[in-house]
Amino acid sequence: QLEAEGIVEMIPRRGPRVAILTEKDIRDLYELRGVLEGLIGQLFAVRASAAQCAEVIALTEQISGSLEHLPVGDRTQLKDRYYHVLLAGADNEAVERALRGIHSRTELLRAYTLNLPGRALRSIEEIKLISDAAAVRRDPIAARDACEKHVQAAYEAAKNGFHVLSQVSGE
Repeated sequence: QLEAEGIVEMIPRRGPRVAILTEKDIRDLYELRGVLEGLIGQLFAVRASAAQCAEVIALTEQISGSLEHLPVGDRTQLKDRYYHVLLAGADNEAVERALRGIHSRTELLRAYTLNLPGRALRSIEEIKLISDAAAVRRDPIAARDACEKHVQAAYEAAKNGFHVLSQVSGE
């Protein structure tokens, strides 16, 4: 399963190793992630229950008050809870499965980018826009747009992080 998700690759006569993402892999993954998360935002605005909207709003407040002060692991867990509620409210299991695969392939980049100077604060503002559009105003077009912009900003940070990590590792 890890090989099918692109997390592990099998090397003949050597066995498995963790797959290394190229710059193109990162671009491709974030392009797909943007489309899928945009769809999630749009569907959430249309399908989510009042309770799910209230939960997204509450998580947004929690993220706003603490994201920049939390250790990286706690940051990703809190954002994962937020995404979990968005996915549940969107009620589309196929998109959820696809996003799970993308998130698992980009987990290290997600953790790295949230630790970049200023990225947590920008991420908070982006999440507020998503929540306002999807859970408060229930505007599917604005929700899609906010989600896509959030992923684009995450991609820019990941792309910059990839260059830094490539230089450190000597690749």
